[in-house]
Amino acid sequence: MAEAILSNLAQNLIRTLASEALQAAASIWGFRVRNNEPSVIRRTRDDEHSYIHEDEVIGREHDKEAIMRMLLDPAEVEVNVSVVCLVGMGGLGKTALAQDVYSDEAVRNEFHVRLWVCVSEEFDIKVIIQKILKSSPDNQDLDQLQSKLREVVCDKKYLLVLDDVWNESREEWLKLRRLLVGCDKGSRILVTTRSHIVADIMTDGIPRYDLKGLSAEKSWSLFEKLAFKHGQEQQSPSLVKIGKEIVEKCGNVPLAVRALASYLYGREEEAWLAVKDKELGGIGGQVDTTMESLEDAGHDYFMQLLQRCFFQDVDRDRLGNILSCKMHDLIHGLAQRVAGEETTCIESGGRNPDQGVRHLLFCPSLASNESMSSLSSLRSLRTLLFGRERGYRFEVNDSFFDGLFSSLKRLRVLGIRRIGIQTVPNSVCKLLHLRYLGLIDLPIKSLPDSVQELLNLQTLSVKRCDLTEVPAGVEKLTSLRHLDLSYNCSLVSIAADISKLTNLRQLDLRGCRMLTHVAADISTLTNLTFLDLSECDSLGHMPSGVENLTKLRRLRGFLVGSTGSSLAAFNHLTALEELTIEYREEAAYSYQLETVRWDAFNRLRALYLRRVDGMPTLPVGLQHLTTLRVLGIWRNPDLIELPEWIHCLLSLEGYGRPP
Repeated sequence: MAEAILSNLAQNLIRTLASEALQAAASIWGFRVRNNEPSVIRRTRDDEHSYIHEDEVIGREHDKEAIMRMLLDPAEVEVNVSVVCLVGMGGLGKTALAQDVYSDEAVRNEFHVRLWVCVSEEFDIKVIIQKILKSSPDNQDLDQLQSKLREVVCDKKYLLVLDDVWNESREEWLKLRRLLVGCDKGSRILVTTRSHIVADIMTDGIPRYDLKGLSAEKSWSLFEKLAFKHGQEQQSPSLVKIGKEIVEKCGNVPLAVRALASYLYGREEEAWLAVKDKELGGIGGQVDTTMESLEDAGHDYFMQLLQRCFFQDVDRDRLGNILSCKMHDLIHGLAQRVAGEETTCIESGGRNPDQGVRHLLFCPSLASNESMSSLSSLRSLRTLLFGRERGYRFEVNDSFFDGLFSSLKRLRVLGIRRIGIQTVPNSVCKLLHLRYLGLIDLPIKSLPDSVQELLNLQTLSVKRCDLTEVPAGVEKLTSLRHLDLSYNCSLVSIAADISKLTNLRQLDLRGCRMLTHVAADISTLTNLTFLDLSECDSLGHMPSGVENLTKLRRLRGFLVGSTGSSLAAFNHLTALEELTIEYREEAAYSYQLETVRWDAFNRLRALYLRRVDGMPTLPVGLQHLTTLRVLGIWRNPDLIELPEWIHCLLSLEGYGRPP
């Protein structure tokens, strides 16, 4: 029973997230998601209820008083009922303000009858009357409805709210108005609309009320109330700073503020930064909170699944970044059932995969020869992960891969791990649809020149191999977003001009101990968010142009050498969350760290100082790092004691070696 309930809930969750993911992908890539059922598109709004708690309306006290005066003004008018029009662009909170006025005690005492109707685009008199009467059966004709309406308003002082009116036909309005005039003097009709034409038609020249945006102060109050958990704003000064920048981009439009604040509630700082850095279009209407890339969308859906206990046993680093997680056996079994035959793992004794399989994990050391020979027939395959975990290595003839990849033309993802191949087959470079190529723990010394033909490649990961060089053709892979060459201990130079890879988000060269040159200038890599040059012991200094990498969040190995690595460039990298500063042996401590404007780094959560010879004490400016959680001091022999101001680092949780 428990498994059946869990299965039902999880399947609904997967369908919901899959639908949302498809819509996100459609928005990002520009395609349409079609529904097989024909539909007529109209501008509509779900019927609003008339009640709202006064605490939900922020920053509209002055506007409410003005509307109340217009409704309660005892001055004589020529007709028994007059119209007050509330006009403003979408998202300003016209409906919320009207609800607040409608529910006010003074209004309830003034009007014998209060009525609320959400009109929207279709100005149908019969429908409007039915909504006013509420309980009237649908089979009554218009004459019967009109008669009942007159009974409701006759000789009574009423307030009628017509919310979200789009009708610009004066004739249609006059038809409705004739049914509403047999009332007591002082009755009012309050109209909310985006259109000044509608206001002119319905008010007969009576002054209308134009609603403006909130003040900057009130916009922040609204955002603060909805985006932060209780007391969180005091504990997270970095989120407060990011939040104020987001509010500024909302143009003081309450709907935009509400939508983004609600979206960001309970989310990690990365989500806040993604929203801050995104251009918000159409703020006056529906707010688009879609992430800039499918990677961001994927991370967002992963976090949703994590928050809903889809994953468990989450392992995080000291900064809260997720390193690994597990899936409960029930959930894993369910995921396999939902995936069906499209996703398969072939291990010892496993049957041959179905011809329709699209995603395959193949473990050759455990699979049968028959299974291996069947791979080339899987023409629908999109993902092939080939290899075993550490401790296993399997010898495969190079000709086997040549024949295999010549058949699998539709592959998008290819991963080869711990397989005993000496060279990368040229046939790999004919997989023109590849988005991901991972070559890990292989005894390969070079990449084929034809790698430049993989123009759709977004991730190239060649880790823990024996590379001695990176061919120039890599610079033509302009779609690359992730380049990982870590722990190629024989790599001496990179022939490719990586400064041409302007879409690059991550560049990982960690552990390339023989590397002496990366690039002359990397100022064009302005989309880079992660750069790792740690353990590159032969690299003497940073490439020039680092100061232009203003999106960097993690910089591991800011190298300070005897020449060419001034910390002045570092002052521009204020988006950093993690930083390792490493001095080369020939570079004596010259108090450059004292010149850094540390107070500008209000997102920095981890700082590691490595091999800073001659530093007698920590730079005084570090006391301004109020968001710092980890301070790592490693191999700094001249540092005798910590300064007295160390207690100023209120967020500091501990010390540690560089990751």
